[in-house]
Amino acid sequence: MRIILIIFMFLSSTVRCISQDLQVYSPSKKEKLSTEAYEVFRTNKFLDFKDKDSLIENIEGSVYKRTNLNTFFQYKKDWEKIQKEDTASYAKKENAKYVYKDHSMIETYLEFGSYNVRKEIKTVYNPKSFVLLYEKKYFVGENYNRTESIVNEYDIQNRVIKITKRTEYSKKENNEESIITARYENETVTITSKNGSVVCELVGSKTFSKSPVKLKSALALPFDYYKYMEECYLEESKKCFEKYPRVEGNELKSVSNLIYKKVNKNTPNVVYRIDNGGLAFETYILNIRDEKEEYFLDHFIINVKNQELISKQLIAIEADGEIPENVNYTAKSFVINKDLTISIFEMRFSKIYKKLNEGYKITSDGKIISSKSKSKNRAEANSWSGKYTFKRTNKDELVTSFLIDIKNLDDIAIVYIGDGEKAESYKKLKAENVAEDKIKIIFNKKYDELGIIYIQKNDKQYIISGEPISNINPGNDEYPLKKMN
Repeated sequence: MRIILIIFMFLSSTVRCISQDLQVYSPSKKEKLSTEAYEVFRTNKFLDFKDKDSLIENIEGSVYKRTNLNTFFQYKKDWEKIQKEDTASYAKKENAKYVYKDHSMIETYLEFGSYNVRKEIKTVYNPKSFVLLYEKKYFVGENYNRTESIVNEYDIQNRVIKITKRTEYSKKENNEESIITARYENETVTITSKNGSVVCELVGSKTFSKSPVKLKSALALPFDYYKYMEECYLEESKKCFEKYPRVEGNELKSVSNLIYKKVNKNTPNVVYRIDNGGLAFETYILNIRDEKEEYFLDHFIINVKNQELISKQLIAIEADGEIPENVNYTAKSFVINKDLTISIFEMRFSKIYKKLNEGYKITSDGKIISSKSKSKNRAEANSWSGKYTFKRTNKDELVTSFLIDIKNLDDIAIVYIGDGEKAESYKKLKAENVAEDKIKIIFNKKYDELGIIYIQKNDKQYIISGEPISNINPGNDEYPLKKMN
């Protein structure tokens, strides 16, 4: 069995604000500690979770987070198979070369990206196929750019005790290093870094009954997700189950099957049915791990009639894992009101920051529509109309530029030059609203992430971001964008 190692390498930089009014989300030290705990357990192949039901994270003497390990993975893990895995049973990559030296296995292969980027990747495994070293060297053409590496040290039980991350450049004064240490004692793991310490307690027996009382069939409205999290996230109790009854049994099985077919291939963490006033369909809310980016938890509302999906809508998103620094997103919470309207709120540092100009309404026939007026939607779309220009030169004096002509959000033309290459023209592109005052434009699907840009407006200022932008000067993932009219 191959244990897929997911490495999120952080680009070294300081996020620069375009103006004093522009506020950029930065995770708190507690959030970073929780992410570092995830790194430790992932490096241990999550074997710490075997025969455990809950993970409780304690920071500064109080509970910060509680995770139900029975629903943590999409599929049930074969822990015995993972424990027996070694370099002989490790599933080899077809495009990789393997060398065995000093009781370790060395795996090497190349990755090629757009703009003549080459990555030389080396992974060193110990005899039990735990990763000792993960190293990635970046080249642009024949020019060396940087080396990103992770070095893991283990105890005699193959539990990681030290993780060292490095980014090394030609100019050594730009190098960066961070260290995470882990100390194991009985059923706790103390994880320490420059951000502080988190004590992780692994609980082997359930501390609450899944069905302490006969539950009501539906949630009463209004339902405020933020208040629910404040009351019940850290400790699931009898009171929480009474106030926020979950869908269970055959109903859960039926809804989960429909979700798998029509919404998301992952298994939902929890499903609630809300009281929609006796309409001729059922309304459910659920949270589920994002299909593409596993570090996001998506919140959907769906309407179901006769076991058929009528409508669905993504209404919120939150971080639930390690997020790369160059990923742009807006954390959102929501309130479902008595009149079946849905209000959306921006979250910052796990607190409500402001109500967004975004919302939805469930109609009597089961549709989920935007609660904005047509004039407001039209005015918002028209506010993007115009021509925009961006031009930057990288350290090799190669120019990257964009000329963006937005007639409306369904009719966009782009002229793109990447690293001094030949100009590329794209027409009839469409934009997607990803947050308040922020749109996403996919101009070339073949480039994957390098074919996507984001434009965000802040009053009269505009910002461009995305992989094509961050590659100009690694670490700077957003720049000013000039609107010509």
